[in-house]
Amino acid sequence: MFLFTKRGLLLAGLLSLAVAGRAQSRKALDKIQTDILQDGLALYQMERASWVGTDLLMADKPDMSQLKGYVSYIMGDSVRCVFFRAGSSEQAPPLVQYSYTFPRNRVNAAAVRTTTTPRPVNAVEQRKWEQRLAVKDELATNQALGSPYRLPAKTALNIVLLDKSKTTYAYLLTGPQTSGLVPIGNDFLLTLDSKTNKVKLAERLHNSYLPLGADTIKHITSIAHTHLPAHPYITPSDICSTLLYHDQVPAQQHYVMGKGFISLLDMNQAEPRLIIFTKEAWDRMNSH
Repeated sequence: MFLFTKRGLLLAGLLSLAVAGRAQSRKALDKIQTDILQDGLALYQMERASWVGTDLLMADKPDMSQLKGYVSYIMGDSVRCVFFRAGSSEQAPPLVQYSYTFPRNRVNAAAVRTTTTPRPVNAVEQRKWEQRLAVKDELATNQALGSPYRLPAKTALNIVLLDKSKTTYAYLLTGPQTSGLVPIGNDFLLTLDSKTNKVKLAERLHNSYLPLGADTIKHITSIAHTHLPAHPYITPSDICSTLLYHDQVPAQQHYVMGKGFISLLDMNQAEPRLIIFTKEAWDRMNSH
């Protein structure tokens, strides 16, 4: 269920009331919200690099029959999008045909460094290539999920690989192939085995899919949607999608209403800010 409102709340007032909760529980929530925000920003930077890299690639009018896929990954303060072509034989690793590198805080065409000379993949790119193939195999077999991956008409599932500690996660984000639509939901989280790069776990993050017309919601100042108990907080994919489509849906506050927690992603500042409230603290604030 999704709710839309033209009335926002003042973050400063919410923060002052939120700290009234127990210090121990607040400390735990601070760690959770920091981790979720960091992962959401990383997903956004990589998916944004894929968007801009694809636009730059298409402007070069390449021979698409030679390209076998792409990945984006973070390296220090930069994010890189590479497009692969087949190697010299079926057994040979792929080559990187196009490479686009951006500063993490400025992923746009003006800041790109482009390389179009074919080169061998590095160790990170080889691992990412194998992981992408494993995710593609899971999409074809549904082995880890146990049911078909739902794909609404005129959409595609975009693969974003996120390294976290010693585990790689693959987020699958539904992307509309029709302009003017903002996708909400129908995203998946896959966990890959660190030794084999194979998919070992898969789950749906949102059961529903709602494509919104950007023109109908461009004046909305805040948006809220509900989560099932399995996912009590805002997800990194929620944050990624919010940032990707912020120009089309300039709402400044995004709420996720869980059974025991309320997440608020605030876009009023130079950098996105996330705060998670307990339901108890939320109800107490509303009583004021």
